[in-house]
Amino acid sequence: HVAKWSNADDQWLSESTAEYYSAFAMGSIISPNEFKEAMSDWRVMGRRVKDRGSLFLANQLAGDEARADRYALLYAKGPLVLHALRRELGDDKFFTLFKSFLTTFKMQHVETGEIVKMTEWLMQKDYSFWYERYLFGVEWPEVADRKAGGEKRKN
Repeated sequence: HVAKWSNADDQWLSESTAEYYSAFAMGSIISPNEFKEAMSDWRVMGRRVKDRGSLFLANQLAGDEARADRYALLYAKGPLVLHALRRELGDDKFFTLFKSFLTTFKMQHVETGEIVKMTEWLMQKDYSFWYERYLFGVEWPEVADRKAGGEKRKN
């Protein structure tokens, strides 16, 4: 919670990122299998909301399944979207992006649009379409459909 979300739609910034980074840390500190197991768990949990829900709008869900769907979006789709972004940008740029994000917005309220702008600035490329598909839209990145054992780090 170094950078605080401005409203409920921005909650993915803290929850999905914390989930992803904790699995990454466990995979780095304990064993790479820890990260692979987390990826597998996210894929399984995410099946319930595959192509049905927007990560950005997870807190706007209503109905009998809203709580479970919200959880699956924030704690399964969210980390998978972040992993896909990491693969898209490469490790150095991905980790630079989030370190810069936390440094720039330390103890400030921030909206999702800021991470989109920072991605575009860092990569010198329009990423609005990518975010529209996977964060604001209901599409799932390709990485969400792969088997957990097939992950490779991109440098």
